Amino acid sequence: MHVVTGIDFTPYRFKYMNEQQQSINPKTGIQEIRRIEKSLVDSGFLGEALLDTKEFLNTFHNAALENRLEKIDNDYTLMRDFLSKGYRDEKRDTLYQSLIGNLYRLLQDVVLEYEKVHNPMLFPHLQYQSTLSFDVDSIREKLESFVSEVAFSSLEINSNQSELLKTVYSEHHYYIQQLFDAILFTQQWSHDFAMNLANLLISPTIDSLDAQLLVSVMSLGAIYNKDPERLLALLEIYKQTNDEHIKQRALSGWGMGVDDDMLKFFTSVNDEISAELDNEKTRTEVLELQMQVIYCRNAQRDTEKLKQDIMPTLLKNQQFEITPTGIKPKEENSMEDILHPDAADQKMEELEQSLHKMMDMKQQGVDIYFGGFSQMKRFSFFYTESNWFIPFTKNHPQLQHLSTDFLNSGMIKTILDSGSFCDSDKYSFVLATASIYDRLPANILEALNAGQGSMEIYGDHEIDMTDPTYIRRMYLQDLYRFFTLSDFRRLFENPFDHQHFLFLLHPIFHHKMAYEARRIQKFLLKQKMYSSLSRLFYAYKDHKNINDLKMETVICMHDEDYLQAIYLYELILKANPNDRQALAGYSQASFIEGD
Repeated sequence: MHVVTGIDFTPYRFKYMNEQQQSINPKTGIQEIRRIEKSLVDSGFLGEALLDTKEFLNTFHNAALENRLEKIDNDYTLMRDFLSKGYRDEKRDTLYQSLIGNLYRLLQDVVLEYEKVHNPMLFPHLQYQSTLSFDVDSIREKLESFVSEVAFSSLEINSNQSELLKTVYSEHHYYIQQLFDAILFTQQWSHDFAMNLANLLISPTIDSLDAQLLVSVMSLGAIYNKDPERLLALLEIYKQTNDEHIKQRALSGWGMGVDDDMLKFFTSVNDEISAELDNEKTRTEVLELQMQVIYCRNAQRDTEKLKQDIMPTLLKNQQFEITPTGIKPKEENSMEDILHPDAADQKMEELEQSLHKMMDMKQQGVDIYFGGFSQMKRFSFFYTESNWFIPFTKNHPQLQHLSTDFLNSGMIKTILDSGSFCDSDKYSFVLATASIYDRLPANILEALNAGQGSMEIYGDHEIDMTDPTYIRRMYLQDLYRFFTLSDFRRLFENPFDHQHFLFLLHPIFHHKMAYEARRIQKFLLKQKMYSSLSRLFYAYKDHKNINDLKMETVICMHDEDYLQAIYLYELILKANPNDRQALAGYSQASFIEGD
């Protein structure tokens, strides 16, 4: 093989393919495409990847993909010919990188089209792609018309107003659901389409709920198809929108959707993100996002903690009732108070301590409701993928089978105003409660309809639901429920799994967010997540930073690498002989080693 300026001259070869190879196993097919992609990323040799892609498409026929491959191949061949004849071309390296980027995008679309044929889970999402217009002006017209129709229908003063609104919401929901499904599994976007759609989603002329939903589908598409234009569009939305709910969804999308291989080939995306990280406010929000993702990832662990440490105390103290104004003893316990006067005070103290523990966990960002609501995601409502991402609204057409009295009750208003639950859990609660609503005692019904029933847990009234941190946390909890509980999760890489949840590991963040990364390291230490701490620490380690040396001693002591810890303590003490904490650690490590 001869290589000149990164261009390989491997002769074109055509492997013999037997009958078994002619029909590729679906799983093996995806693995082969990913192998070609990895080879392209690792070596940067375009010719080799072109050959392998051509051989794959000789088996998996797709005219559009073959035409795109042929164009890349022709441009590459022309470049090689010019180079072999000794012509100088100052833009050759730039063109070569452009061709690699084009092939990289083509490979993502090969995966998509291959999955469309072989993965039955994609089939329901594809039925609308041939019937919907993907022209941004057409989408704009539909979304703006909905806002106008709602406004006009709301002005009706006759008895038909309610039915008119139901019809408008139902027809629009059918369209937005189709649009969600159709957009999700589309090929790599052009720059113009991505930017035009981004500009539409920040427009005040469309409904915020629609914009939020489409930002979510854009994020899912970026994760699935590693699309640089989707990522750029999310970044643009984050920078430009004035709607905090849209902004935080966009931040979550580009922050968790960063892909190292993509950024390697698309330096413009890398430069845009890097420039945005110069903004201190952006870095702060990315820091908070990383901490909140960790909290979400630990939801199941925290649920076990609630079951073991807190819920037993709450159940044991059922003689007390929790009200919006505090904890009060039930009247029927008066005899017990006479016989054991001190017991009541002790139990109330235990109950308050448990509640305060739970509220402290919640205020820190712990997802305390995941355990309970994870059992309530089997309603048919959640068989529609877009419903996992629609902000809660009682106008949702799939709630219209519920009684009008129930939907208009004070309880529903309380749920809408509550800071307790993410949107997914609000839908779960409404659907679960609707089945028993009509069987509740008359006095309870009257209280609920009057708005006296409260869904807030003790202390929830202090929540500021306009705070960006709160808005982001609720959305991340929706995301976590989708990637943990939804049947559709199998279509995507899980951004909360061990390989992906520490997105600050991506090199794009290294030069701009070292300070924030060290804060995350301390946070991981507090969470006792030593494996994750080690991964993040060594990605940012600075040999000249004395605090990094101290953090490394913590990791070494936990990993029982005492000899390395001794060496590090000696370096710390050499710089500061009076560091008592280092001296104590040095003594402990030396003692363990028998020194």
